[in-house]
Amino acid sequence: MTGDLESKAGAAATGAAEPTGPVDLLLRHGRVITMDADRRILVDGAIAVRGGRIVEVGPDRETGERFRDRAAEVRDLRGGVVQP
Repeated sequence: MTGDLESKAGAAATGAAEPTGPVDLLLRHGRVITMDADRRILVDGAIAVRGGRIVEVGPDRETGERFRDRAAEVRDLRGGVVQP
């Protein structure tokens, strides 16, 4: 699966619409245990949150970079585990 598809799959798995605009919180550089059907683990993952809802989950090189300048708050998880 390509990174772009991973990001879209993450958003789809949370029931979120295609991400646009600013986000309230961006979690970067975490080990993300996804809740998608494959239960993927992203070793260097990112989660974008708006209004208390996840709008995108994906590799940090894509999701983190896409939202880094549009996030009100950015937290570096430094490899910590996160399960949305």
